Amino acid sequence: MIILLPAKISALVELPRELRVQRLANFFENAWALAMNGQGRAAVGLYCERDWLPADKDCPMQNSAGALMAAGGLPVPIYLGGGEPRDQLCRVSGLLLPGGNPIEPDFDGVVPGSDTENDRFQNKCVQLASQMGLPILGVGRGAHILNLAQGGTLSPSQSRALGRVAEGFQVTALAPDGTIECIERKRPWAVGCELSQESYFLRLVRQAERVVLPLAGMRVRVKVSRSAKKRLKV
Repeated sequence: MIILLPAKISALVELPRELRVQRLANFFENAWALAMNGQGRAAVGLYCERDWLPADKDCPMQNSAGALMAAGGLPVPIYLGGGEPRDQLCRVSGLLLPGGNPIEPDFDGVVPGSDTENDRFQNKCVQLASQMGLPILGVGRGAHILNLAQGGTLSPSQSRALGRVAEGFQVTALAPDGTIECIERKRPWAVGCELSQESYFLRLVRQAERVVLPLAGMRVRVKVSRSAKKRLKV
């Protein structure tokens, strides 16, 4: 788990959110690469919200990054402001959608009253990743975004639950009350689960290892300079 010092967080809060998420993404891409020490078996895009601020141990992006690294994956931030979706996705072999704030039921995946520009960009990333054949894992809110982006819905009576399942997906787990807890698609591989489980991250990394990157034909290796290594000590 990599947490920014309070002083650094205070400095970031003063920045416009577009610049803030860019600084965070650059910092953590290098920090995660340093933590993996070249041992990552596959680079996986980790979608980061524009209001992401890793201030505590409950940060969804941090927890997802930790689980991904434990499974052998190298997290690479994907975010609005980091370039066109295809350019960002061409650097990775899979896509991870972490948890976050609940979504109100909406057919196009846009959350009323929230950062709709970010929601549309995230939807576009999911749709494009699916077209590119990249494996996708959505956890919690990420599972809802995955289902919405592929044409599914959320439950009209309970906004934190999946409703109609997107075409091509199958329900693989139900709660005792009938609430959908997990959906899966075989090709291209995708899983949306309400709760984070180690097995899902292991399966994501295994699937990502099979993907040939369209730009370089090889997996991403992020090199961290000595000066950057010193700056990354938090």
